[in-house]
Amino acid sequence: MSAASNSWTRPICPEAIARGLQGDGSRRDKPLVVRLGKLEAVVRSVRLRGGLDMHIGSFASLDHVIVTLTTSDGLSGHGEATVIPEFMGETRDGVLGGLNRLGPLLEGMGPEDIEGIHELIDRALPDAKSARAAVDEACHDLAGQIRGVPTWRLLGERFRERVDCTWPIGLKNAEATVDEAMARLAEGFRTFKIKVGDNDAEDLLKVRLVREALGPEAVIRLDANGAYAPDRALSVLEGLLRYDLEMVEQPCPAGELSGTARLRRELGVRILADESVFSADDARRVIDAGAADLVNIKIQKLGGLRPARVVADIVERAGLGCVIGSCIEVGPGVAASAHFAVTCRSAATASDLSAGLQLSEDGVDAAAFGGVGPSIHEPAGPGLGMPR
Repeated sequence: MSAASNSWTRPICPEAIARGLQGDGSRRDKPLVVRLGKLEAVVRSVRLRGGLDMHIGSFASLDHVIVTLTTSDGLSGHGEATVIPEFMGETRDGVLGGLNRLGPLLEGMGPEDIEGIHELIDRALPDAKSARAAVDEACHDLAGQIRGVPTWRLLGERFRERVDCTWPIGLKNAEATVDEAMARLAEGFRTFKIKVGDNDAEDLLKVRLVREALGPEAVIRLDANGAYAPDRALSVLEGLLRYDLEMVEQPCPAGELSGTARLRRELGVRILADESVFSADDARRVIDAGAADLVNIKIQKLGGLRPARVVADIVERAGLGCVIGSCIEVGPGVAASAHFAVTCRSAATASDLSAGLQLSEDGVDAAAFGGVGPSIHEPAGPGLGMPR
């Protein structure tokens, strides 16, 4: 691993900015000392196109908490938290309450002191993953603006120009699943993530029909969101694997690591861990149990870009791959994930990070990413690059 890709072992140094150094090491005309000021949080409700059904619940719309952090010199940085209690365990009021508590504590801190900001949150609200992630993203946005560089330059070495994207398909009957897959294939998508787990016979039928309709070149992965007990998973997946699956995401409940490892051994199926990994310690447990081939790295569930970098490094050292996932974000959260994805060496397979843009009814904020397509790029400009 290059020194650049391991940059989060050393926090960005606010003293460098105080000395007037820019992102390229040259000097500014005047030294800057930038401090955090006001934190504002606004709730934005976004309808999902046709709704999204999966094993953990059905969703017609989602609330997004958009965070804005301003600084002493008038800069503004943005972050995002999507409210999905069924997945994150946090309600909208809980996220807002956490942000309201954190706001005054952050005032006066240097936005580039990401290490110190995470230490503060550890003391004040250690379990507030969504609020932490939104603050972390906003600070990375500000840090990039202060240095005059895109956020990805603060995260490590760049390994790809664009990020290939999956198309997610919720729990639907076989006919609707095939119709949606065929429509997105015509748009250029080649990797399809199909939700399964609530009806074994229907799942077997729709995966067979999708494979027949899309042909051998399409990539199909399944996501059960922890629906299967190990014995059921063995039976169901044995039938599904004949249709050339790329991987199966979270087949068993989060804590069922021994059963998931058994699936890998007995079926030879590649496993993508999602709900089993909400922290660096979780990632180590999954690796030690032999319960995954890849880890789904979601910025929000891990608490921001900094902890995501830590988990990515753990996964890479263990020889596993990763997918950059989505909590159905529609704005700054997608931007943060895109900036991270281009610097994540082990994220070579298609990622889910644009699912919120794909599924939102009004296509919010998609233009900043080059539109909604089979690949996206991070927004251009300093910081996250989102419209101010």
